[in-house]
Amino acid sequence: MDHLALLKVTLDAQRRQQARRRLLRIAIPVACVVVMLGAIVTIAALSYHNNRRDALSLSDDLLRSLNRSVEMQVKAYLAPASKLATIAAGLLRDQDFERSLPTLIEPLSLHVLEAYPHLATLYVADPRGNFIMGKRMPDGAIHTKLIKRSDTSAEAIWLRRNKKGRVIKVEAVGDDPYDPRVRPWYQKAIEERSLSWSDI
Repeated sequence: MDHLALLKVTLDAQRRQQARRRLLRIAIPVACVVVMLGAIVTIAALSYHNNRRDALSLSDDLLRSLNRSVEMQVKAYLAPASKLATIAAGLLRDQDFERSLPTLIEPLSLHVLEAYPHLATLYVADPRGNFIMGKRMPDGAIHTKLIKRSDTSAEAIWLRRNKKGRVIKVEAVGDDPYDPRVRPWYQKAIEERSLSWSDI
């Protein structure tokens, strides 16, 4: 082997070594950047997943707390009226409905509706179909419908009041077909033997 061939082999080896160094100078930083980007994407994905899970859990806790709060407020809102209606039912249990209707039940329904302005109507009925309904009108006055049922008819009257509670008109309806005994609120109250709330 001559010197020229040896020089050529040495130059080729040096060129290959320089090319490898250049490649390593580029490849190592690029590989580091790729690894860092991968780590950043992984951390971001894990962080997003954890934050989303925590936000959903916090939202669920907040909704449960809000639901409990609303439930407590509704119960507190309706509890006094419910207790008063239960007391009234106890008072009326041993009364003759027909005799008590104008003297006891009708004033009681007025006082309940006056005391609890969030109640719209109050229904009281007996097993014979006698009925009283205290109803809050749009102007705030409370009108009362009384039905006295006999074996052959059901005579109904409306007591119309002004906002101060004075009767301004007695309106005879005559034979009224309304029978509380077939109404869902009455049947539910009889079935459960307790106070029955209905939708407005």
